[in-house]
Amino acid sequence: MIKIQCDKNFINILRRFFSLLPIEAEINFFSTSECDICILRDEFLPERFIPSSKFILINSDDSKLIKRLGTVRSRVITCGLSTRSTATLSSISENKGVVCLQRSLVDLTGKKHPQFELPFELSGKIIDDVSVIMIIISALLCGANISQLNKIYL
Repeated sequence: MIKIQCDKNFINILRRFFSLLPIEAEINFFSTSECDICILRDEFLPERFIPSSKFILINSDDSKLIKRLGTVRSRVITCGLSTRSTATLSSISENKGVVCLQRSLVDLTGKKHPQFELPFELSGKIIDDVSVIMIIISALLCGANISQLNKIYL
């Protein structure tokens, strides 16, 4: 069972998305217990919270948070619209886009994912661009097949 921590506003969105994947994931609010993936969306992060996880997904635009996480042992994956982000969007429209993984990464199962561009279609709840990137990358880290990630139902 893969353990993911995130903010309260993101829990139901992630649970809905992961329920459509063949992945067993336990998705909960931030805690001090260890997890596999911690998703830190800057505006919802508890003050002084330092996660204990294998991977941390953060908004690449949050320089204060990046500095704060400078001492953690986790693998930090930056998500955002910056060309320096690990994962970004190379295009976006109202309900379609292309996520670009700009550096290869190894997921929780040990599989290496090279750089790629993934066209996707979004249906359901409207969320911000960085959160869409975080959803796709978290599923990829959990071992989802890339072909399962081109339709996102929220």
